[in-house]
Amino acid sequence: MQLNFATPQLKMRLLSKDDFALFASLYGDEKTMRKICAPFDAEQLANTFELALTRTHDQDYRYWMWVIEHQGKAIGLQSLEQRNSIPEHAEAGIMLLQSANNKGHTIAASKAIVSYGFKCLDFKRIYAEFNATNLATKRILERLNFTYESARNTDNGDNTVQKSLIYYLEAEKWHF
Repeated sequence: MQLNFATPQLKMRLLSKDDFALFASLYGDEKTMRKICAPFDAEQLANTFELALTRTHDQDYRYWMWVIEHQGKAIGLQSLEQRNSIPEHAEAGIMLLQSANNKGHTIAASKAIVSYGFKCLDFKRIYAEFNATNLATKRILERLNFTYESARNTDNGDNTVQKSLIYYLEAEKWHF
């Protein structure tokens, strides 16, 4: 199965060992991580990158992380992972470099990953969970016809709790 895909503007390719600098610049950046959790320290970056890389290339694990490229430059990461123990449900995530925000890349990449998840990976439902104060993410998900499911409080691991919103989209309702 071909695991790389593209849109007219963007190319998505699987994460490789050469992508650590991009990974670190996203997960280690305070502004990028402000609505997710505390930025990762050096040890967390190394461990989490290795885990993402291993899972992405493990045929038995239903997890993929792609580098998003625009005009040959890496501008972010996005992922799909089987959600809980339900093989036909996935959790999606996306992070862009600050310099790539507000240029339409989030919508284009999100449409592409949802389409790929439904058409190529046979998911029937794709979820997105995000910080309730992240209004940009909420607007994007609603624009893509995601449906609100619920809210929950999430422990950030640093003695703080964040309210998360959970949205989902079903394959049968996908029309982009």
